[in-house]
Order: sequence, then structure tokens, then C-alpha cells
Amino acid sequence: MIRGNIAAISYLNTAPFVFGVNHASTILRDKLLLDIPSRCLETLTNRRADIGLIPAADLRHLSNDYRIITSLCIGAESSVRTVVILSNCKLQDIERIHLDSHSHTSAELTKLLARERWNIQPTYKELTNLSDIDTNSTTDAYLLIGDKVFDYENSFTNITDLATEWISHTNLPFVFALWVAHKDASDELVSSLEEALNYGVEHIDDVVDSISTSKDNKKLNKEYLTKNISYNLTSEKLLGLKTFIKKIPPSSLTMDDNKLFI
Repeated sequence: MIRGNIAAISYLNTAPFVFGVNHASTILRDKLLLDIPSRCLETLTNRRADIGLIPAADLRHLSNDYRIITSLCIGAESSVRTVVILSNCKLQDIERIHLDSHSHTSAELTKLLARERWNIQPTYKELTNLSDIDTNSTTDAYLLIGDKVFDYENSFTNITDLATEWISHTNLPFVFALWVAHKDASDELVSSLEEALNYGVEHIDDVVDSISTSKDNKKLNKEYLTKNISYNLTSEKLLGLKTFIKKIPPSSLTMDDNKLFI
């Protein structure tokens, strides 16, 4: 019997992971808990799951009881498309940015780029209700992440892709989320999960067929999963991840940086 649950993110970019787990076995499938990114950390640290797909910024809040596992992640080596700032004005004219409450990582990345790359000092407000989005505003901007971007990307005149901005700023790829396990997670659970995840990433065409509702939708989904999302956790992505964590406000938690990245 495989022990422990698996917390993951319920967005299109995780479709290959979910497909792989569902293909693996009923036992593994029943352990999958899907939620928004900002709640995955709580699911892991409250021990409702032994393994989680954890947003990059939330690594700051993990103790040395956790370690990064698998050779896969949610990353970007070019435009990511689903982590964007939407506005009707230039970046330099933005007065306030509404930050999607679903993602700590994207919020921290927005603030970092505002400081270091765009040289602006907007005010920030948490965006918890999509009905608060004003598509006619000429001074407010909106950080949106995930599938909801597809619904709003044509409602604004300017789209700023945060992965593209990070890469231009650092010359490094970006990691949005990666797999982390508690030290007590069973070796069987870890190895079974990694095998399932790799299966999903290696069968993108099957993934696209399983989630697409039309020919046009199939084309868009395949392009997104193959061109916008990069799944391999390379050494360059790890360097980008470490660089990001060092640039954002630290946690009050004392963390052995090296141990987490073993």
C-alpha cells in the first residue's frame, strides 16, 4: 500500500502531470488533491499531503523537513502566456497593480520586476474577485495567472508576460512551481509519482487529445503545453530559481538552502 497524498495545481499547465497520474493507477489517482497554487503549501505543511507541487516563492516557508524531488517542474524558457500583467497603459504609467490572490510567486515576481526592471512604484491591491477587474481603466493594471488569462487577454491593450520580462532581466529561465516532498514521504510514493509525471510529459499529444474540445482548442492547447511551458528541471532553471528566491523578501523561517536543493 502506497502511503500519503499528493497536492497539485488545477491549471492547464499541469495537465500532463494529472494525465500521468490518472494513467498510472487508481491508487495513485485517488491520492491527488487539486487546488489553486496559493493553497498547496498549506496542504503540504499541514500534512494533508506528503508531496506537493509548490510555487517557487513558497519554498521560503518550508523547513529542512522537506526536499525537492523529481526532475520536473512548471517552468518557462520564453513567454509563459498565463502569467501576465494586463493594462491599458504603458508600464511606466501604471499607478496600481491588482495582484491575483491565487499566486504568491507571481505577486513577488511582479514586485521584483517593478523594482528592478520597470523602475516604477505602484500601489498593490489583492485581487480576490474577477468582477473587480475594470477593463476600461487607464491607470490600473491586473496580474492574472492560469487559465483565466485566456478570458481576459483580449480585453486590454497591453500584455506584459512576466516570464519574458524575467528572462530579459536575468538571462535565466523561470521556475513557477516544483515538486517537494516531506522527509517521511515513502520512497514508493516518490518513485511512483515520478514515473507517472514523466509518462504524462512524454505523451503530450495524448494529453492534448484528452482535454481538447475542438480542433482549434487542440491546436492552442498543444502550442501552450509545448512552447510556453517547459517541464524539465534543468541546472539552469535551478539557478534561476535560487536567484529569484534571493531577490524576494525572506521568510522568518531559518532554512538550510543547500539541503532543500539536494
